[in-house]
Amino acid sequence: MEKEQIIAVMSGRRLFEGASPQDLGDLVDHGEVVSIKKGDHMIEQGKIGEAVWVLLDGKVSVIENESEPQELDSPGTILGEISAISHTAATATVRAASDLSALRIPHRNFHTALTSSQKLASSVLRSMSKYLN
Repeated sequence: MEKEQIIAVMSGRRLFEGASPQDLGDLVDHGEVVSIKKGDHMIEQGKIGEAVWVLLDGKVSVIENESEPQELDSPGTILGEISAISHTAATATVRAASDLSALRIPHRNFHTALTSSQKLASSVLRSMSKYLN
């Protein structure tokens, strides 16, 4: 997937609402597109988050406390943001439910991007505030 297509997918997401295409492009530059095989874990509940993930294609299963998996397949779905941003234990396991591709943004790179763009940082803070309740 081309950089412009990834930016378009990300621009429709609440986490990045208000961020400019330039900010999103910088964020894409801080990450890498990876291919993940069905069954592989992207995030493991209880482990410190190492990256923010943006689903580009395919499907993931999100499992919280061994509950029934919730399947997500919408391009642009953001995964692991709470854990990666706060550098705390993940609240769920995320497993590839199909072969997929995703943008992986290491937490340090994500933090670097936030310090480079006030608009991006504000957007992420507004989005993350929903988890305070």
